[in-house]
Amino acid sequence: MHANGNAPPQACLDNRLPPILAPIPDAIPAALRAIPQAWCVWSAVPSRKPGKIDKRPKRHDDVSAGLSTEGPEGWGSFRDAMRGYRYPSHRLAYGGGIGLRLTGLFDLIVIDLDRVVGAAGEVSPWAQEIVNRAQTYTELSPSGTGLHIFARGARPFDQTKPIEVYAGHSARFITVTGHRLPGTPGDGRDAT
Repeated sequence: MHANGNAPPQACLDNRLPPILAPIPDAIPAALRAIPQAWCVWSAVPSRKPGKIDKRPKRHDDVSAGLSTEGPEGWGSFRDAMRGYRYPSHRLAYGGGIGLRLTGLFDLIVIDLDRVVGAAGEVSPWAQEIVNRAQTYTELSPSGTGLHIFARGARPFDQTKPIEVYAGHSARFITVTGHRLPGTPGDGRDAT
């Protein structure tokens, strides 16, 4: 078991890259799984930053084809994304997972906190304060070191500093793992 009590990370085929948490489909809230034509497979690719990966959205029916986050063309249902992720000939060279296109989802707020979870699963105090205030579905990022907080609600804009908060206004997608942070609700709650 991983430090957070979930399944261990899957190994990347390239040992220079960090391991990636495989998706746990049944642990992803039903309300997120129900979002239509917004899901993809994502592929890990080596980043220019040592020991990091970049995540590229790929079509569920052809993981060699990239996707634009600008519009819905080529994006599928949650089921499509899981089928594409699991399909044997779609083996991703460096690993990967599934992702959700946030562009135009104006009733969903996602907070993306990077490098806030330690090796033993401890959350940094400032990030834990945000999690406690949000009281909504929170999961580990694919690296196991970040958090994604999902809440129902609306914001008039996205922001990237000092923390990343996305509310559908910019062309963006987010990885989804289903590795819920212990002590957080299993579903998205209203943003307060």
